[in-house]
Amino acid sequence: MTRPLSIILADAFDYAARAVFEAPQAHEHYGLPAPSTWDNWVYWWRGFAAGLAGDYESTPLIARPTPGKP
Repeated sequence: MTRPLSIILADAFDYAARAVFEAPQAHEHYGLPAPSTWDNWVYWWRGFAAGLAGDYESTPLIARPTPGKP
């Protein structure tokens, strides 16, 4: 069963907003300066793309284990 486009877009916008909302706490936790406008722009687009793809794992793709390899 496929999800309706409205639900896909709602998830994408929700995940984008969540990524931007969580950025200040993450920056503070890691001792980084507050996110800049550019940082928020990047977080928003990454969250939106992840929401469109239905990929809710927050680990960056390059840091994820390769399937089938230890």
